[in-house]
Amino acid sequence: MSAICFTLTVHTPVRLRTDYSFFEIGKDHRYRDEGASRAWLEGIIARCWQPAVQVLSDLVRRHEGKFRFGLAISGPSLRLMRQHAPQTLEAFRRLLATGHVELIGETSHHSLAALHSPKEFAAQVALYRKQVKESFDASPTVFRNTELIYSDAVGRLAEEAGFKTVLAEGFAGAGNARSPQQVWQVAGGQARLLLRHAWLSEDLANRFSDRSWQEHPLSAQKYAAWLQTASTEGPAVNVFADIRALGEWNNKDSGIFDFLWHFPESVLGRGLAFGTPSEAAAEASSGPAQVPIATSWAGPERDLTPWMGNPLQDSALQYLYDLEKPVFRTKDEDLIETWRGLQDADYFDWMCTRRLTGGTPYRQPSPFASPYDAYVAFINMLNDFREVLKSGGVRV
Repeated sequence: MSAICFTLTVHTPVRLRTDYSFFEIGKDHRYRDEGASRAWLEGIIARCWQPAVQVLSDLVRRHEGKFRFGLAISGPSLRLMRQHAPQTLEAFRRLLATGHVELIGETSHHSLAALHSPKEFAAQVALYRKQVKESFDASPTVFRNTELIYSDAVGRLAEEAGFKTVLAEGFAGAGNARSPQQVWQVAGGQARLLLRHAWLSEDLANRFSDRSWQEHPLSAQKYAAWLQTASTEGPAVNVFADIRALGEWNNKDSGIFDFLWHFPESVLGRGLAFGTPSEAAAEASSGPAQVPIATSWAGPERDLTPWMGNPLQDSALQYLYDLEKPVFRTKDEDLIETWRGLQDADYFDWMCTRRLTGGTPYRQPSPFASPYDAYVAFINMLNDFREVLKSGGVRV
């Protein structure tokens, strides 16, 4: 019997100051906008996280564990909830404590470290493990890289970090000529690889509220029929989506929560079963899936252009990771944490000039007026941080 592997991700970034100017370099070392972070967090909790977690918890109890799924919660989201919304963190804790929801491993800072510093990647994986052990008493064995960014090299890094299963994008146009309904192996390794069924995932996340879509409105019964058809092609149908699909991108008036309420019974009623990522990955492997060029789940090309590739992004990333050795020479945990806090992939997404063309939908809104404003503020922060390192006698 095929497993429907349903996995949700939870992430919101710490907001950076949009007014950090050249004249503050050397004078003001506050880079975060705590007020904006809290306001955005409270909004996303009210619109999305709170109602979604409530419905998901009710469904797990209602179906007595037959409804099972994976949940990835980013490090920045954990820190924001600890600081500003402990009651929401407790709601996630209760959901995971049911034993029917598998927590997925990540990097601690929603970073691009896997692409720029294997050493820092390993450190952030270890730090995330420590965080979720303390928060949820969980020890993830499945890994999901930031924004589902994956390549053979990333898969091997995850396996070296001790993960047994890795999640990746399965869109054929991204260079993955492998069926997302099969269970694969990391090329050059033994870890299992689960590929997202892009179209079925995006029917839920991107098209559900689109009234021009020929399948609108999408009912749980119709969606379950599509899953049943897909299940005939392999042992796992992997639907990976951002939790923002439940209440944020598709607001409550779209019918998304009614859809969610009927989703498990519609799937189970067709003789299908839900499985966590670890359970889905336990099926026999179809062999290694080679992904030599990094892919992601973003944009029509499923590539890295939301975060890398234009001069603004590449300049900022190089500057940031060039500071790695000087930062660690300080042996100052606060400075190391400040540097890591500047690694969130969203900060480079805000520098993506494709936002100016309107050709690609960006679901994580930028607080900056333009990609250029995002870049200038970020470089000003790095210049100030560099001066902090130099003032402490560190050679940069």
